[in-house]
Amino acid sequence: VLHTDKSVLPKRKSAWASWNYLLEGGKEEQQRLPSLTYNMNILQHIDSSHTFCVTLNRTEDIDENKILRQFTYHHPVFTMESIAAQQRKEEIQGTQHTWFCGAYWYNGFHEDGVRSALDVVKGIAAKHNEKSDTLYEQGAA
Repeated sequence: VLHTDKSVLPKRKSAWASWNYLLEGGKEEQQRLPSLTYNMNILQHIDSSHTFCVTLNRTEDIDENKILRQFTYHHPVFTMESIAAQQRKEEIQGTQHTWFCGAYWYNGFHEDGVRSALDVVKGIAAKHNEKSDTLYEQGAA
């Protein structure tokens, strides 16, 4: 949920951070329900009179009048099979001119999607250079 409700941040403004978490609920750790609020002004260096926040999980405490937008995020779910597939990435990349790109190749974070895209770019460039070198050696270039 993207919102401007500062009440989900720590009470003391000096304690505000890029990532702010809250555990609520039972006495046992397993019973406690986590929520995470990103302070986007700090995280993205936003200079505004409004404090923009993104809260994940427990969002019922957010003032409805301060909600700007709601999103549904999907992250990879890792299994033994998917981890085994990660190890075989090089076997399939570039086969039949097909490349696979996604955060699932690493740890599932957004940054891993970018890292995966860079891997694909490097792979295509390497294949292109191999082809160029072969053509040059054959006198076609």
